[in-house]
Amino acid sequence: MAWFVKAPIAAGVLVAASLLVAQPAAAASALVNGGFESGTSPWTVSPNINLSSLGSAVPTEGAHVGLISFDAFFGEGGGTISQSFSTSDAGMFEYAFDLGRGEGACSCNDVALTFEARIDGVLLSNALPAFDASGGGSPVSTQLLSHYSGSLMLGAGSHELSFAFWRGATGFGRGPYFLLDGVEGRSLATPGPTGPGVPEPTTWALMIAGFGLAGAALRRRRPALA
Repeated sequence: MAWFVKAPIAAGVLVAASLLVAQPAAAASALVNGGFESGTSPWTVSPNINLSSLGSAVPTEGAHVGLISFDAFFGEGGGTISQSFSTSDAGMFEYAFDLGRGEGACSCNDVALTFEARIDGVLLSNALPAFDASGGGSPVSTQLLSHYSGSLMLGAGSHELSFAFWRGATGFGRGPYFLLDGVEGRSLATPGPTGPGVPEPTTWALMIAGFGLAGAALRRRRPALA
């Protein structure tokens, strides 16, 4: 009798294992060094702007943060930073980043600072938070960054995340800049089919073995009851 009890249990274990094999993969990270803890690699920087990694200079934003400044201290300027990444499967891609503006210890609200964040040319965001330095506080010791997040559908293959920055005309002694931190991007697990799917070969093998054990148990039990 003990054998009759163990066989259905073994079959149940095998069927449960087959279901685990069929589960979708977890989300995979795609973007790297979004907090600039490892410097500025692998970000690509266009001419006319600079990307540097700040440490404890921005204590309210953690250990590191990316600072985007302009080659020319005065006048209009612009440029981009970007990072290439790849996705193995088509599906939803989730992104997030923290971005804000800073002013070089002066009231520079009349200086236009704008940006655009894009993935493969698709606009993610271009709205900057308001910043007021009229109180005389130091911008690098003030909470400056605003959080942006969302998701979009991407196909399998290579992609590019880019940030474009522009600065309007500036006056003497004004050095506005951007701060960027917490850049993240990952592919979400692909959802399963809405109807019955086709099991993988390993799933078929486990299911057949489970059904075979269950059938053997039933065949052994019928003569005993007679």
